[in-house]
Amino acid sequence: MIYQRGKKMFNVCFVLFILFSWNVNAMSNYDLSVRVFTNGVVYDVILNGVPVIKNRNYTNRSLNIPTMGYLKEGSNNIIFNYSVVRSEDGKIVHVPNEETYFYLGLENDKDPGAVLSIIEGKFNKSKKEMEIVEGYFPGGADNNKTKSLEKYNTIQSEYKFKLGNRTIESQKFSIDIKSQSGMKEDLFDKGELISIHDKNGIRDAYVKYHGYLESENFDDFILTLRPFYKKLSYINDVDDYIDFIDLKNDLSVVDDEGYKLAPLKIPDIITDDNVEILADGYLVRLLPSPIRWSKDGRFKQLSLIFKKVDDEFVPALISDDFNF
Repeated sequence: MIYQRGKKMFNVCFVLFILFSWNVNAMSNYDLSVRVFTNGVVYDVILNGVPVIKNRNYTNRSLNIPTMGYLKEGSNNIIFNYSVVRSEDGKIVHVPNEETYFYLGLENDKDPGAVLSIIEGKFNKSKKEMEIVEGYFPGGADNNKTKSLEKYNTIQSEYKFKLGNRTIESQKFSIDIKSQSGMKEDLFDKGELISIHDKNGIRDAYVKYHGYLESENFDDFILTLRPFYKKLSYINDVDDYIDFIDLKNDLSVVDDEGYKLAPLKIPDIITDDNVEILADGYLVRLLPSPIRWSKDGRFKQLSLIFKKVDDEFVPALISDDFNF
């Protein structure tokens, strides 16, 4: 949710979620995280239109990502979009086997036994395909403790999955959840509907905001991001919050880890495979990210997500889903 680079920013973000939890009285008994266990799949997790995890590691893995600011009081939507990717005889294949598995749940960090199981998939040996099973938190959990959360609708559909500069087939699950507590409004303000044909406008936006970074024009860069950080800061002053997360340093031409802003890396021709439209058509970004910092052959990406306002693309939020 906040642009993090390295352990330092991850620790800062963790502290921020603790502070956020303390500030939101309605969430006093819940400090929620998305909990994912996977093997042999790559996947995206999106909560209320905001990317949470973009996992491209298909080996056996578990993640526990704080989601306090994403959850709203009332209706919520979580998307799990996955594709099978595994290694067999030195080659990458997209066919599941007995070891292919995924699980997604919402966990109450203040009471690890309280987990709302969202979805679980296992390999069916007789059908030789993945099937959805009744989800239970791996290791056991007391679902009765999730009474403030309720899963009430699931839609499965064939979809597309962006893997590098390729698009492959995937399965998307859209799950509706009711919560008795959480944020009172969305983290971002909606603009206009975005079309896949808006490629030139998207390109122009990346050029413009990369230019702000090059000239160290921090104020203009974050101008349209301030409402996003204001909501994250909750009752705190937005400028104090931005200072606290050290955002200006992270967006410097050279940050305190020695990473230097790289030239804008944008394709000569933007194809549909490069464009990711989110939040039912109200948010967009390019993949891979054209804005990067480099140091000794290593790179860090900025997941800058745009919305469309008066036919112009402006930053709506910065996600951290690339970093998992």
